[in-house]
Amino acid sequence: MDEWPVKSARFNQGRGPVVVEKQPTTMTERCALARKFASDFSMNLSESSYEVLVDDPEKGDPFEKAYAPWPLRLYLICDSKIEWIAEPRSCSYDDAVTELMRILNLT
Repeated sequence: MDEWPVKSARFNQGRGPVVVEKQPTTMTERCALARKFASDFSMNLSESSYEVLVDDPEKGDPFEKAYAPWPLRLYLICDSKIEWIAEPRSCSYDDAVTELMRILNLT
């Protein structure tokens, strides 16, 4: 496995305590993983006003190069403007994930 596991079951929708996904190396793989994420978290993208965006690994990950979001990639972009960026509190992103889920009406 070439990616770090996420060890929090709190936001894992009953899939178990650890999420491990192989790092996608193609745009097709990355889009499939984004669709799986949206489905796992009940984000009905065809009936919502938000989208899940992915960086293109085949073009050198330009968003990653421009914004250096690693290791956590949680941004809320509205009308081509970054409106919200996850920020850790007490060395944890749990509050940020909870806030993002609240913003997206997923809680």
